[in-house]
Amino acid sequence: MSGFFNEKPATDDPKKLERRKRETAEEFRNAAPARWPYDPPTTKRDIAGTLGEIRGLVKPDDDNIWFHNGLDIAGNYGETARFIRDETVLRPIAVENFGTLRELIRMPTLGYIHIRLSRDQASTPFGDPRFQFQRENGKITGVRVPRGTKFKAGDPIGTLNPMNHVHLIAGRSGSEMNALDALILPGISDSRPPVIEKPSNSVVRLAYANGSHSGATGETIFNYIVTNFVSGGENREDLFDPATIGAGQFVLRVFAKDYFGNESSKDIDIEVLR
Repeated sequence: MSGFFNEKPATDDPKKLERRKRETAEEFRNAAPARWPYDPPTTKRDIAGTLGEIRGLVKPDDDNIWFHNGLDIAGNYGETARFIRDETVLRPIAVENFGTLRELIRMPTLGYIHIRLSRDQASTPFGDPRFQFQRENGKITGVRVPRGTKFKAGDPIGTLNPMNHVHLIAGRSGSEMNALDALILPGISDSRPPVIEKPSNSVVRLAYANGSHSGATGETIFNYIVTNFVSGGENREDLFDPATIGAGQFVLRVFAKDYFGNESSKDIDIEVLR
């Protein structure tokens, strides 16, 4: 996956850090309420990408592919992004990739990427003293947010860069989870069922077949290898073996269901000969 970070979970007792189990989505969403990362805080927003989607193009002998590890919430270029719930900075270095399209700030349980931190679209600082800018020859060269800095839900993070969305990571480093499940965002809904065009005959390559690709721009195609299993930390390759069934006419029924319960199915007629 892209975007892993190496901070420890928030706790006052360091001994509990090593004993802490992976947080469930229910525990995560019950820890604090969440708002949208823009104003107004309750207005619905479009979601452009979710956890587990492929990034890059699957093709033979090319490993430049990965799983999307967050939730892309679309916005307008230069729009102010805001913290979705209260958190305190715990990492000694919470800011990474300054001045790039992947500029980010990592909180204990949430990450925000593709943002000009505490600056407008002309890179003029907001004047928030919690963001400490470094300068060289009068030019801003970096920014630091000290450990222990507190932010409240609704506080400005910065403005959207040309990626035109907030890549929101829910979960601690190495324990990223589906933000649709881990956060209760106001008014969120989806009524469009998935479309099955064909089932295709490996962890990204176990889930997605050749030709799958998606990203911030361009066409999105998900060709799933329906016989394989990929879920959390468990994955395995499986095969459909017609040798285990007798000769005859059969119907192979394929189902696709998304997080919101929208479901589609497709029947494929097959014949087994002996």
